[in-house]
Amino acid sequence: RPTDIHTRLAATEPDFVLPSTYGSDRNIEIRHRNGTITRVDLRRYLATGDLDSNPTLRDGDVIYVPVRNVETGTVSLAGAVNIPGVYEHVAGDNLGVLLEMAGGLSVSADQTRIEIARTIPVINTAPRIETISVEMGRGPSVLGTPIVPRDRIFVRTAQKTDSNFLVVVRGEVRFPGTYPVQLDGVKLSQIIEMAGGFTEEAFIREGRIVRNIRRDGALGSESISLERLARLRLSRLGDQERMDFEMQTGFRQQTVVADFERLFGGQDMTADVNLQPGDMVVVPSKNETVYVMGQVANPGQIPFEPGMDTEYYIRMAGGLSRHARDGKIQVIKMESNLWLPPDQTTVEVGDMIWVPRHPVRNYFAIFRETLAVMTTLTTLYLVLQQISK
Repeated sequence: RPTDIHTRLAATEPDFVLPSTYGSDRNIEIRHRNGTITRVDLRRYLATGDLDSNPTLRDGDVIYVPVRNVETGTVSLAGAVNIPGVYEHVAGDNLGVLLEMAGGLSVSADQTRIEIARTIPVINTAPRIETISVEMGRGPSVLGTPIVPRDRIFVRTAQKTDSNFLVVVRGEVRFPGTYPVQLDGVKLSQIIEMAGGFTEEAFIREGRIVRNIRRDGALGSESISLERLARLRLSRLGDQERMDFEMQTGFRQQTVVADFERLFGGQDMTADVNLQPGDMVVVPSKNETVYVMGQVANPGQIPFEPGMDTEYYIRMAGGLSRHARDGKIQVIKMESNLWLPPDQTTVEVGDMIWVPRHPVRNYFAIFRETLAVMTTLTTLYLVLQQISK
């Protein structure tokens, strides 16, 4: 990919920069041997991770970086967006694409309306400025509003934004972020609409609402699927193991029952739920991974490999730590949340491999208790000896 070429050249040539100060970063061309051309949009790829904007190179390809048209080939974003600035224009740009590259709307943004100032050329006189008001309440379709060169996009700050009345949306939505809500709350469907809808990678069925999050919005341990934690059964764990599990997974979170698939897949509005200020909506990715948690060197997500067993995933996670209790490893199934020994199941996409730790033993206390018992027995023996004489 073009970014790989950039990384390799930058490692050997410190002065190498792609694109250069005056070079385009959104209209780069890959010219193939057969005469076809593929467009590269580095700015969009770096902002969103969209691989179509950073296509794979073929043998014999030539990368052409044109000069950036600063005067008439740019679009500006200002106001309540996370990354305001001037962006190069690409044919086919729309409002959603530009907001995506700007990191979405900020917490203080007016979620109801966005204004676009457009320059209209007029023959033999100065161009006139036309203001286009985009009503965001009309739904995600407004994000398809075409953007042309020299447009100026402005997002106003909401008149009243109370930090105590916010809902956080994370994961596979177009515009993750923090959204203000009314005092009487907001519906789940409305929040997803405000966030631009789901991405193609959204695992809608496993979407969850997390309640009682920390005030700073942090999830504690984000390396696991928090939306599943409230349904995990801990009855098989001892006190020490349960404590360890809860510390590593942030089990203090609570989930609100919501059937995302019935609401968004089946369009059943009876499945819509009310959100409260402080709630977090989590939409996980359907990336094929397996979670390895507990006493391993590098807990986290491991890419799924068909046919591989728990030993493989533990090895990919850096192996067992010295405190690992390898005889008690469990596979927590994604679909049923059953806890099964590795020899009773196969590892599937989304499963969690839990490696518990050996119980912490206080050997001094054990020695002290043993010594006390031995002393008592010795005393009893001596007393019995004296009585028998």
